[in-house]
Amino acid sequence: MFDLLIFVVQNAEEVQGLYNEAQNLKMLKHRNIVELYHVFRESNTLIMIMEYAGGGMLLDYLQDAYPLGEVKARNIFLQIVSAIHYCHLKGVVHRDLKLENVLFRDETMENVKLIDFGIAGVCTKGQEDVQESGTMEYMPPELFE
Repeated sequence: MFDLLIFVVQNAEEVQGLYNEAQNLKMLKHRNIVELYHVFRESNTLIMIMEYAGGGMLLDYLQDAYPLGEVKARNIFLQIVSAIHYCHLKGVVHRDLKLENVLFRDETMENVKLIDFGIAGVCTKGQEDVQESGTMEYMPPELFE
C-alpha cells in the first residue's frame, strides 16, 4: 500500500525542503523509516509516492493510551532508536525528531515509521552537525542562550 503526496510548490525554500526530503529518503531503507517509492514533478507540482503509514501519530496514541505499559513503551522506543541509529550510520541527522514525526504503520499500533526528513542533514565522518534547526518547542534551552 502506498500514500500519494502532492505538493504545490510556492517558493524556493519549499522546493529545497522537498528536494532535501527526497534525497535523504532515497538513501534510507529501514523497516522503521517511511519509504519513498518515486518522486516526479509536473509543472509547479511535486508528487511523492511513499509508503502508507495509516495507524496515526505517536502523539495521539500516547494521549489516548495513557498510562503506557513498559513493554509497549520499550517496543516503540527500540524501533525509534533503531531507525535513528541506522540514519546516523548513513550520515543522516533527522533534526526534527518529535512525537508528530513518528507514525504507526497500521491500526495494530505495533510498528512505527519515522517521517519528515525535510530539514535532515548529511554529515561525513569526523564532521559535526552544527545546524540549529527543528521545531522550537522541542529544542534544548541551551540553544537559546
